[in-house]
Amino acid sequence: MEFGRSELGKEYIKFCRLRFDAVHANELDLSKIDWFYPISLLPLGILMKERPDIHVIHPSDSDVSNYVNIITKSEMISYQRTYIPIVQIPIDKIEGIKHLNHYIPRVDTSGALMRLVISSMK
Repeated sequence: MEFGRSELGKEYIKFCRLRFDAVHANELDLSKIDWFYPISLLPLGILMKERPDIHVIHPSDSDVSNYVNIITKSEMISYQRTYIPIVQIPIDKIEGIKHLNHYIPRVDTSGALMRLVISSMK
């Protein structure tokens, strides 16, 4: 299957279009988006955090808009949720582990994700 026709490819193309428009118009228009896969929301969330000067028009669908807000702005995690917000992990390994201990145990009951993240830290 051609990459551009796969779900991953379509999501990547959607992200690229949104990013291109946002950078050139200084406005990220998400108003027509009615669904986000994490694979497209993650780079958009990073764009929003790195470029706070870009005006964001949130999705018209209140559930989608709420999801975007939780993932991109929240520093809190609910015990009922299975996702964590996008957060900056400190470069220092010890500080990073302290920071991760706040989020990962709630969604990673086996500890596999925590071990993977820690092994990739410097």
